[in-house]
Amino acid sequence: MLSFSIWQLWLICAFVIGILEVFISGYFVLWFAVGAAAAALCAAFGLSVFFQVAMFATVSLLLTAASRTLFRKFLFQNSKSIAQGAESFIGARAVVTVEIPRSGFGEVRMNGELWMAFSSEGAIPINEQVIVDGVEGLRLSVKRVAKVV
Repeated sequence: MLSFSIWQLWLICAFVIGILEVFISGYFVLWFAVGAAAAALCAAFGLSVFFQVAMFATVSLLLTAASRTLFRKFLFQNSKSIAQGAESFIGARAVVTVEIPRSGFGEVRMNGELWMAFSSEGAIPINEQVIVDGVEGLRLSVKRVAKVV
C-alpha cells in the first residue's frame, strides 16, 4: 500500500490544481496551486497542519486579490481599452434616413439599424453620409462626412 507524507499530498494537490489551470482560463486556479506548494513547503519543514492550511489559504487569497493588479501593471501596461457599447459607435458611418434639422432630431441608419440623431453642425438632408461624433443616451450626434475635392 502506498503511504504519502503530508508534504507529498500538498505537492500532488498543487500539481493537480496546476493541471486544472491548463483547462480553465483566467489564471484563477493557478494561485491555489501556488498556495498548495507553499503549504507543502511548510509541511516539509515540519510545521503543524493548522499552519499549513493557514499558509495555503493566505497565499491563495493574497495572490488571487493581487493578480488583477499584477497582470494589469506588468502585462497590460501598453494596451488600449477596447470601446464597448455606445462608445464603439463613435467614428462609425451612417446614412440619414429622416432629415436632421438644425435644432432637432432626425434618423440615421447605421449597421442596418435606425437611430435617432441630431446634428452637431447644422441641418443635414436625407441620404447624406454622416459620421457619429458622440452619443447621448440613445441618440447619436452626427456630422457630415468631409468631401474630398
